Amino acid sequence: MSDDKDNHIEAHDHAVVLGAGVAGLLAARVLADRFARVTLVERDELPGDAPAFRPGLPQSRHVHVLWSRGVALIEELLPGVTDRLLAGGALLLDTPGDFLWLSPADWFHQVPGEKVLLVSRELLDWTVRREVLRHERIRLRSGSPATGLVGGPDGRSVTGVEFRDGDPLAARFVIDATGRTSKAPAWLAALGHRAPRSPGTTPVSDTPAATTRFRPIRRAAGRACTCRAARTSRAGRCSYRRTAAGGW
Repeated sequence: MSDDKDNHIEAHDHAVVLGAGVAGLLAARVLADRFARVTLVERDELPGDAPAFRPGLPQSRHVHVLWSRGVALIEELLPGVTDRLLAGGALLLDTPGDFLWLSPADWFHQVPGEKVLLVSRELLDWTVRREVLRHERIRLRSGSPATGLVGGPDGRSVTGVEFRDGDPLAARFVIDATGRTSKAPAWLAALGHRAPRSPGTTPVSDTPAATTRFRPIRRAAGRACTCRAARTSRAGRCSYRRTAAGGW
């Protein structure tokens, strides 16, 4: 449901989610079972009619993978979403059976395994967002950067979100799903609260990502390909799709 920017919502029964990526969208869907109104706040203007790139997701041009448990959980929250993703061009493949997978040791045998969904991030976000916004309790406020949090009169709570333009939005519960660009620690500090403790280290996968077009060997026809980079000992994954020009 689109947001009419009505800020006169009963705060005690209203939740706000900052960030309308996959994490924020799914959080909003869960909160809709508890609150009478949930508002998704996104700084980017979001595409409506078709999947499209947006600045807040610079990595979205790469193929994304949803492992079997992720597919099952999203399907549980949004029944039918997997079929809609497949209709949009996503692929549901068996791993490692549908892959040519070269590890540092040797090729994986093509045996049955778990199902994984290969999908562009634009299609994933757009499809999940459409399904989430079908819920009558969820509204979207896009193109509206949040600038801070509203502190409660008790000095211990957060009671809403402030914006660059417009009045604050009152809420009983606020979730920050803005990811690595989160300003929540600074906002909490401005209210006199202690910022959440950092674990001290940032997880690093040591797996760089690159996207290109290529023509696979005959053996790879109809499969996704996972290979080892020529100059490293680490394995990598590459997925391909035939283009209209006959490339991959």
